[in-house]
Amino acid sequence: MRILFSFLAMLMLPTLLNAQAFPVEKYKSNKVTWYGIDYTKIKLIGDDGFSDTDNIVKTYFNAWNNFVLSEPNKYNVRGYLHKPDINIDLELVKEHNALVDANSLIVSKTNSISQGEVNELLDAYDFKSTEGIGVMLIAEYYSKNDVKASYLYVVFEIQSKSILFSRRYYAAPKGFGFRNYWAYTIYRTLKSIDQDMRLLMR
Repeated sequence: MRILFSFLAMLMLPTLLNAQAFPVEKYKSNKVTWYGIDYTKIKLIGDDGFSDTDNIVKTYFNAWNNFVLSEPNKYNVRGYLHKPDINIDLELVKEHNALVDANSLIVSKTNSISQGEVNELLDAYDFKSTEGIGVMLIAEYYSKNDVKASYLYVVFEIQSKSILFSRRYYAAPKGFGFRNYWAYTIYRTLKSIDQDMRLLMR
């Protein structure tokens, strides 16, 4: 019965980009760095809900990333990722996010990022440290039409930039004000990752 329960629980986990197993021992024994949320591939669906894309790039990309520092109890990446000594380095994603073309953000349908695009995204980063493991969320889309956000949770080897694990998560927005409305999807995604990590780290 216990084996059957574990199997059914695994079926309910969010979508994997590929079939790799989580690198438990490597994750436990290496330095891990949280690089934040990369918005360079994001698409916004529903133009009535995203009227000021310039401000989204200039203000909200940073604001959403900063919650891990300004509200560390709620956006507790060290706890949710089961790595109490995780390093937080947001500067690189902020630099990359600032280069997003605001005029290209709004589209009419959901956006799905391929494994190859994730590889290209990581290759574009010049990580200051080549030590240990990197972790980030890659924002795939925010949909006002479907009332849903999609993120990829990516775990990678910093030196080689090779992906060790990736999984797609969906979350519904909630709250008052544009910033908090979509920030809630980050919080819910981190909570879902926390639940999955409890299984993956066994």
